[in-house]
Amino acid sequence: MVYSPEMPSLDAIRRRITPRATALLGVASLACLVGFLAAAYASFPGYSLLRGYISELAKDTNPGQIWFTLALLSGGTCLALFALGLHNLMTNRPGRVAASLLTATGLAMPVVALFDLDYPV
Repeated sequence: MVYSPEMPSLDAIRRRITPRATALLGVASLACLVGFLAAAYASFPGYSLLRGYISELAKDTNPGQIWFTLALLSGGTCLALFALGLHNLMTNRPGRVAASLLTATGLAMPVVALFDLDYPV
């Protein structure tokens, strides 16, 4: 077997994700998002869920901005892997298209986490 420095393709990753791992990744993505967002909310004095936008948790004035970043990084990665596993379980074309769109959403979340927010959107 010859070593190849190339990254595995999405199909190779998709084939390795079992239905049980898919379920665990779905639960993990929710746990990461809820847990880290709760920590970001708790660490931001004066922030109100009723009066503010969730994007305000990413402001550079939030002492717990790292929790929001971790929520997007970990939750987005788990969501993308969950959606790849879900793609295997879908038997029809609309389900596979929806799983592909969810994969794109999960891959976009860590990208959003890399940028600081100067003012809330």
